[in-house]
Amino acid sequence: MRGIVEELRELERYEEAFALLPDALAAAREANFKTVMTKLKCCEGRMCLEYRFLPDALKAAQQGLRIAQEINDYEGIALSSLLLGECYLNLADYDEAYRELKKTERLASAIGLYTVNSQSKRSLSKLMEIQGDLAQALAYLKAHLEEEQVIRARGVARRAKALSGQVRAELLNANVKVPRTYA
Repeated sequence: MRGIVEELRELERYEEAFALLPDALAAAREANFKTVMTKLKCCEGRMCLEYRFLPDALKAAQQGLRIAQEINDYEGIALSSLLLGECYLNLADYDEAYRELKKTERLASAIGLYTVNSQSKRSLSKLMEIQGDLAQALAYLKAHLEEEQVIRARGVARRAKALSGQVRAELLNANVKVPRTYA
C-alpha cells in the first residue's frame, strides 16, 4: 500500500494519496512495520510541503524521525532529517534548517544514499543563497550537480547491464551460441 501512496504522490495525485494514507499507516502500525511507517510519514510530509501545509509537513517529518530513531533506521533518519530541513527552510528557521540539512548530508554520504545526499546539497545551496552567502551557495550547487551526474551514470550503467542480460537471455532462448563474458 505504501508503494501506491508514494506512486500517487509522484504522479501529483495528492487527493488520492492523502485518501489512502490513513489506511496504509494503520496497516503498517498493526503489522509493526516501523520502517514503512517512517517512509509513509515522509511521504505525508512531502505532500504537505508541496501543498504548503508547513505545520503538518513539520509534524509528519518529526513523527517519521522519531520512529526511525526508535529502530535505528538510518535511511529513515536521513529522509526525515532532509524533510525537516526543508520544512525549516520554508518556515524561515534557517539555523534549524542548516542543522538538519548538514546532518542529512553527513549521514547520507556515510551510508551511500546518493540521491538524499544530492538533495541535501541542493537545499543547502538554497539556504546559503537566501542568507546571502553566494560563494557557499555556488559550492553546494556544484556539489549537487556533480552528485547528480554520478547518480545518472550509475543508472545508465545499471540499465546497460540489465539490457545486456536481456539480450543475452533472448539469444539463448533463440538457441544462438553466446560467448561468456566476465565483466
